[in-house]
Amino acid sequence: MTARLLNMTPAQYRAGPISAPWLSQSYAHILISQSPLHAWSQHPKLGGVARSPTKALDDGTIIHKILLGTSSQEIVVLEHDEYRTNAAKADRDAVLAAGQIPIKRKDYELLESAAAAIGKRFESLGIPLEGQKEVSIHWEEQGRHGPVHCCAMLDLLVLETGDIYDFKSTRSATLKSCRKSMTDYGYYLQDVVYRRAVNALRPELEGRARMHFVFAELDAPYAVAKPRQTSNAMREMGESAWRRAVLTWEECLRTGRWPGPDEDGTDILEPMPYALTDAMERETDEPAERES
Repeated sequence: MTARLLNMTPAQYRAGPISAPWLSQSYAHILISQSPLHAWSQHPKLGGVARSPTKALDDGTIIHKILLGTSSQEIVVLEHDEYRTNAAKADRDAVLAAGQIPIKRKDYELLESAAAAIGKRFESLGIPLEGQKEVSIHWEEQGRHGPVHCCAMLDLLVLETGDIYDFKSTRSATLKSCRKSMTDYGYYLQDVVYRRAVNALRPELEGRARMHFVFAELDAPYAVAKPRQTSNAMREMGESAWRRAVLTWEECLRTGRWPGPDEDGTDILEPMPYALTDAMERETDEPAERES
């Protein structure tokens, strides 16, 4: 696999790190969990229908960038108490149009306090914040018909050792919640994709690159889970899913056909397994017919 570092901001990366349509962990997750059509729709080089930002997503991004020390490029603090006046709305909309995140001064100060508390917990857990930050990598995976362009942006990379750290904001940093997020949001794919990107960039790190997930709560008391790594079973699941995504992406680009959910599957609707189990239990629990 060939690979190269890209020198760009997160906004530039989201707009298009390369000229050709590329596959990333997030688009692979959409492709697998929803459909190729959904991935096509949200990709800036294809359908171009971006997801609408949410306050929770913006808050997580802002704290994330304060912690990494990279907030100046993408966050714009506005001196407005509310967005009620036309002038305030115009300022907010101009920031959004520039691909940046607007935030009111009072809200930013609250997030700064939260980031400071989370940063202290990082320090107590020995979680590093030194290394190359927001690192963009372009590499090629081998498909059936040729190379497939892939890109990734890593939160923090210690290139000398191959250690990759990714910071996740969460409502709960419990083990159960983190395990659920790994599947629901496709983080199990991220583990595989980021390690493959680093291995492509530095082949001598093959087998040594390690992915560390750091889950932090955005609400008091700002709990932070110790860095977690995936199990062998989760990595195998990720490897299989990534390979399937690469081949599907290649085929869709080659044919120009982006099928929707189960478009090529069955048109018969079967009951979910749990529904069958519930029905059988209800039948068993029915009272026996009384003799007259």
